[in-house]
This record gives sequence, C-alpha cells and structure tokens, in this order.
Amino acid sequence: MKSGSVKQNKSLDYNNKTIILLVYEGLYKLYMYKSKAYKRNDSSTIEMDILELHRIILEGKNLSFEQLDVDEEQIINYLSDCIHASSSNIAKSCGYTKDKTLRLLKLLQSKGYVKMSGNGKATKYSI
Repeated sequence: MKSGSVKQNKSLDYNNKTIILLVYEGLYKLYMYKSKAYKRNDSSTIEMDILELHRIILEGKNLSFEQLDVDEEQIINYLSDCIHASSSNIAKSCGYTKDKTLRLLKLLQSKGYVKMSGNGKATKYSI
C-alpha cells in the first residue's frame, strides 16, 4: 500500500546493536511492514488485523462493508487473505460458478472495492 513519501530518520547504534527508525506523523496514520499493517496511536504503534485494515481502506474510498451483499462480502473476505487472485481461484474458494464470480467481480470493480490487473488468463483481482 503506497501512501506517498514518509518522513523518517534512520540511525544505527553499534554499541547496543540496534537500528533506530523515527517515523514522523503524516497524513496517513497506517503503514505496512513485512506484509503486516500497523497504525500509530499517540506515541505507540499497534498492529492492525486484516479486517480493520480493509475497513480503513474502504473508508478512504467512502465505502463500507455494510454496503455489500453476502456474496460480494465473501469475495472481499477471500481477497483480504491474499495479495491477488484469479477469478477461478475465487470461484473455487467461494463455491460460485465462474459466471457468477465474474459478474460479482465486475460489480465490485465498478463500486471501487476491487482492482483488476493483467489480461486474459493472467488477470488477477485485488483489493
């Protein structure tokens, strides 16, 4: 997740064998590190669960989980657990036909919940 440039200051403490990383407050209060999401809370950092991360992402798009029907939410939940997936993987995991999955993915894409990349058999979907 890219959130623009981050003001930071790095230094090494060779005596204590530590790396000191100061990240200054910016417009975005969350960040990703090693595939985990974190948010700042006053002077501490808290790891976020995947559901909270996706709620914040949707909120930034003026969307919410409450606007989804059950089938759409199942696809979003599946995509929450992976970086990207093919429509056939989504269909198999959710128990939908290929046609239903493609229809739901197109609808979710038009609503701004899902992004599509690639063409043909290389097409992948992500949040």
